[in-house]
Parts: sequence; structure tokens; C-alpha cells
Amino acid sequence: MATLDGQLHRAGLRLLRSADGVSIQAAADVDVEMLARLVRSQHARRGMNRTEATVLWKLRYGDLSEQTLTNLERVALARLRLAAFP
Repeated sequence: MATLDGQLHRAGLRLLRSADGVSIQAAADVDVEMLARLVRSQHARRGMNRTEATVLWKLRYGDLSEQTLTNLERVALARLRLAAFP
């Protein structure tokens, strides 16, 4: 675990141990605005992926239910929210 923690630290991450297990988190506070700008620039450069487009379509036509989203759709929704899409 110490080796993994050291490798993660070089990437700006750290291991967080809790009663529930182990998780990986940012080593420092993340600048949310900077992260949002990064996501928006990635969308501008590469466009949306298929899952993001599907989530937007479901959102637009009232077919979106967070209870039935797949994990990929949850990740896509989080990226869209971060990018400040309506």
C-alpha cells in the first residue's frame, strides 16, 4: 500500500483509508472552476461522447431517472454537470 500511495502522490492523488475500505482522492483541494474549464475545453476539442449525448437526449425529453442510470451514464451526467450544461 505504501508503494501505491507513493505512486499516486506523484499523480496528485492519495489513498484514503476508512472503516469502509480504501479510496483514491485528490491530494489537495481541487479548484472546481479550473476543473470545469478543463471539461469544457475537452468537450470543445473532442465533442461529446455517445453516452453524454444519450444522457442529454434523455434529459431533454424527460426520460432521465437517476435511479435507472447505468454507471457510465452517471459518469457522463457528472461530466455534463461539471461542464455547466443545462
